[in-house]
Amino acid sequence: MQTLAGLCADGRLSHAILLEGEGGLGKRRLARIIAAMALCKERPGGCMACDSCKNVLADNHPDVEIYGGEGGASSFHIEDIRRLRQHAGVLPNQADKKVFILQNCENMTTAAQNALLKVLEEPPSYCMFILTAKNRNALLSTILSRVICFQVSELSRREFMDALAKLLGPEAAADGDKLYEVSGGNLGLALRMAGEEKVQRQMEAAGQLLDAIKGADEFAMLSICAKFERDKEGLMAVLGYLRRKITTAMEGRLRGEASEATLRGISTGDVLGITDLIDATLQSLERNQNLGLTSTLFCASLNNICNG
Repeated sequence: MQTLAGLCADGRLSHAILLEGEGGLGKRRLARIIAAMALCKERPGGCMACDSCKNVLADNHPDVEIYGGEGGASSFHIEDIRRLRQHAGVLPNQADKKVFILQNCENMTTAAQNALLKVLEEPPSYCMFILTAKNRNALLSTILSRVICFQVSELSRREFMDALAKLLGPEAAADGDKLYEVSGGNLGLALRMAGEEKVQRQMEAAGQLLDAIKGADEFAMLSICAKFERDKEGLMAVLGYLRRKITTAMEGRLRGEASEATLRGISTGDVLGITDLIDATLQSLERNQNLGLTSTLFCASLNNICNG
């Protein structure tokens, strides 16, 4: 934020920015804050209090347009970019600049990216583009060469606990450590975990699976996974939460923090083997391989690691 505010105040903010990071880290909110910085006339770098800034943050500014594919892979189509290019040729209405926010660019088709490239190469002087994506590798190298990329990362444990208490109240601190471990410091994900019963069940299953790993109990592993035999998305969520819980605890182990209870009996080598296995299993599920067979193979491989 300090870097972006400084660049904006000095008039050196790039005309094309990419915010990269997984869902829940606040990329959409940050994109609007950057847009407010760029359009604010009250103070260099944005005041966040004038009508212009408030309207941008509320998605109600005539010189800020938002595009994006919410439906998954290839849901961000070339028609959206064609419309953007037409609007880019129109002068700003109120501000000195016009800002285009492109969300979920990992879902942009190749044709849409090539169409976007044309306007990124020779943009009107008053245009600014803010892209968001979970992973920059989903974008063409030609697009990446024309944007400045900022990595949006997870919060530290202290930042996470402070933000959680502010948003949910002091009582949230009781579950704060558990939410931090399972979310890996991803505040948006943690808020969803705290508010959805389905997510709570998935979190509990991830914790039970970790206990089964520590006990090298293959039957318990199979029983837990069997609860999701008709719910691929649910099983993928459980494995994702398990991976976060393990890697967060591993990072704490490397920093010398008191998080050994989470990984008691699991060596560093086993942690690496388990996370690699989870990644491979998630890839198999994404490719729509047989759910029952994949979960059974996962449990058998996991048991081999535990007893290796």
